[in-house]
Amino acid sequence: MKSCTPCEPRHRSATDGYAPAPGRRPFSDPAHLAGDVTVGPPGERPLTIKRSAEFLALRAEVEDLVRAEHRAHRSRV
Repeated sequence: MKSCTPCEPRHRSATDGYAPAPGRRPFSDPAHLAGDVTVGPPGERPLTIKRSAEFLALRAEVEDLVRAEHRAHRSRV
C-alpha cells in the first residue's frame, strides 16, 4: 500500500520556523477563528411562531417519541 505524505504540515508551530504575521494569532490558538470572524446578532424573530398550534403539536410529538425511546432504553438496561 502506498503511503501518502502531506504537502504541508497540518499544524504549524514556532518550532517549525513558522511565526504568525504581526497582530495575528498563531494557528495553534483554538480561539483564533472566534476572534477573526465577526457574526452579527440574529434577526428579530416573532415569538408567535413558537406558540403556534402547529409548532406546539410538533413539539409534543417529538417529546412523546423521546420519552418512548427513553423507556425502551431503560427496559434494556
